Amino acid sequence: MGFESRVFEASKDELDFKVFELTSDDILSLKEKAKGSTVAHATSSNVITAHIWRCKASSALYNPTRLSTILYAVNIRSRMNPPLSKVYAGNVVLTTYATTKYEELEKVLSQAWWRW
Repeated sequence: MGFESRVFEASKDELDFKVFELTSDDILSLKEKAKGSTVAHATSSNVITAHIWRCKASSALYNPTRLSTILYAVNIRSRMNPPLSKVYAGNVVLTTYATTKYEELEKVLSQAWWRW
């Protein structure tokens, strides 16, 4: 009996790989735009993930009830309890995801800070 999740189900036909080139100025611009929103503190990782999700969602055929999911890795090394030994050399990463309907993303996309 293993853990089953539909999040990881995808055929090769459904995947499209792209390379995003974001300069440090692009990232700073996204962070500046986020300051005017309801986001208390936006890290570089936050704004890059949000931007990629926005691009992914806006590139699909529009269906307001369709779910959009983004997966990302979270470094949990500093959150380990008890703490890891200082000599531990491996990565401590948790894969997590966020899912919402396109109509919910559309509400967020209408905020000024998301516009590129």
